[in-house]
Amino acid sequence: MTQLGLPEDGMRCSDGTLRFAPRLPERYSRLAFTVGFLDRCLRVELTADRATYTLNSGLPLTIRHHGTELTVSEDAPVSHPIPDLPHRPAPGQPPHRAPNAR
Repeated sequence: MTQLGLPEDGMRCSDGTLRFAPRLPERYSRLAFTVGFLDRCLRVELTADRATYTLNSGLPLTIRHHGTELTVSEDAPVSHPIPDLPHRPAPGQPPHRAPNAR
């Protein structure tokens, strides 16, 4: 969580656990990358609505995907949906910072 209490997108490592909250930019249809972590090789593949985690080598690995705990092993890739963004109202200007009317 950020200082504002909003979830963070992307990949983080905390308390020895990889945490993923991926968001694929609209102009991309797919993104794939490999992460070396604790003597393991994890491949991550993203589409607009799914993330697939494949352990290429190493012992089973427990990760978190948008807060859900998953265990990935060499014999079974794990695929999970990417949740929709929560609706947030558009930010506004503070009254003393509003543009001057002309």
